[in-house]
Amino acid sequence: MLVNYEYYKIFYYVAKYQNFTRAAVELDNNQPNISRSVKNLENTLGCVLFSRTSRGVKLTPEGETLYSHIVPAILQIEAGEKELLMQKELKSGIVSIGTTETALSEVLLPVLDMFHKKFPDIRIRINNSTTPAAMNALKSGSVDFSVVTSPVEYDDEFEIVNIKDFDDVPVCGKEMAFLKEKIIGLGELKEHPLISLSKGSSAYDFYSKIFAENGLKYAPDTEVATADLILPLVKNNLGIGFLPKNLVKSDLESGEIFKLNLKEKISSRQICIAENKNVSLGVAASELKNMLLDYSHRFGN
Repeated sequence: MLVNYEYYKIFYYVAKYQNFTRAAVELDNNQPNISRSVKNLENTLGCVLFSRTSRGVKLTPEGETLYSHIVPAILQIEAGEKELLMQKELKSGIVSIGTTETALSEVLLPVLDMFHKKFPDIRIRINNSTTPAAMNALKSGSVDFSVVTSPVEYDDEFEIVNIKDFDDVPVCGKEMAFLKEKIIGLGELKEHPLISLSKGSSAYDFYSKIFAENGLKYAPDTEVATADLILPLVKNNLGIGFLPKNLVKSDLESGEIFKLNLKEKISSRQICIAENKNVSLGVAASELKNMLLDYSHRFGN
């Protein structure tokens, strides 16, 4: 049985207030239209829903039965409409982001700070992992979009936008500080302990390719899950690591670690926004993505 939803909504308000005129005011309608809609609903259902009283109307037994089912439905619909309005006005909602440690520190953190100050009621969920894991999260639909570091392997269903270039530098701790006085090649670098992101990460793939192009095998002595673990290992003299220049700037200036002068040139890498072309972003996620793009235009390269 197909019944116009408006009929049920009008029925709900007439039953709630037990008065056609008050229901009309609540619905910004007029009393004749309200009466006509109730009559149409009664005709469609084949029963009388209201009986008149001296003060208005009251539900018949059939009306009571219908009302018991209509109340939760109307309340759920109105709650949904209110929630959508709040999300549209960015007063409610959740944004889920997949990201890497480098992308988080280089771009995402300052933008999240601005976003949170502007929209304090929006909740943010961050899945911090490697680029492949962040892309898998995007593919599974568990995040709205991902902010990752190159190289990025992706299918046609994804759209990738580069938002910032960054450079890695090889760094070491104090016990290997003697290496900073010379220009060192990858071959000699390989003779010392290397610290790297784990196999399967974009950074591991990137340096495997660089070493291979120079006839060398990339075989780090220590592998870690996220980039933030490399720096403390370098500081504690466990080996040499490649880290984003901006990330280690203060540690280089304080003399806690040292930059090595590499003979071979290491090409820049990129921080990228990745999203699924087949999935529309919500209002809050779209706003955050646009803030990231705007930030990259102003401060990206």
